[in-house]
Amino acid sequence: MACLFFIIATVPAVADNQSRIQQIISQYKSAPSDLKGASTQNMINELLLNPSSRKALDSSTKEMIEEQFNQNLEAETIILASLAGVESAQEKIKLLAARPIPKEYWFGTDWAARLMMARLGDQVSLNNILTIANKQNLHAKSTTVTIDLKYVPQLTSLDFLKNQLFSDERLEPIKDTVPGSLVATYAASSLAIILQNFPLDYREDFSYSDDEVIQAREWMSQQTEWKFR
Repeated sequence: MACLFFIIATVPAVADNQSRIQQIISQYKSAPSDLKGASTQNMINELLLNPSSRKALDSSTKEMIEEQFNQNLEAETIILASLAGVESAQEKIKLLAARPIPKEYWFGTDWAARLMMARLGDQVSLNNILTIANKQNLHAKSTTVTIDLKYVPQLTSLDFLKNQLFSDERLEPIKDTVPGSLVATYAASSLAIILQNFPLDYREDFSYSDDEVIQAREWMSQQTEWKFR
């Protein structure tokens, strides 16, 4: 798992936020235990973009999330359990985050646990994430760490994302005739999740134009305080 991408299953558009989260919860609960991948990602996406949706999680939903966490320990189940506020999962997540990460394999369950601990304000986990990030090449730093920092609404991670947003570096092009992706587009995607009133919407395909990147930079430069979701 090179990074924790969203895999968004189709959810019919509904005008009312409460109806939407209830629909997402219903899809999650009705999915077979071995086929919860897309519905798990939908739950994660909803809780990230609309943290108030957590209030809609009743005890039976949390119990199902807890069961999934205990039976199938993966990056996604760790993230969902933490975002959903499953208290019984927190101690195990804390222990996972404290394990040393092998130099050749720094993503997976331990990485996800560090992200969730950093999200809760654990400075040791956040420092560890950024130390690892700064040792990576441009591609890994942009397409893994920058993307995964969408889970960490903290000032230190915001500084990292802001630096990436203002970078003019590009990744290696896939084709000689097409310029490589601008590093800033990956940062814009994460900032759209963690910051309130960010001028660009979240796009999982990072398809921001150069003009939109400029718009985001101008907005960031004008801010005197930050409001996280």
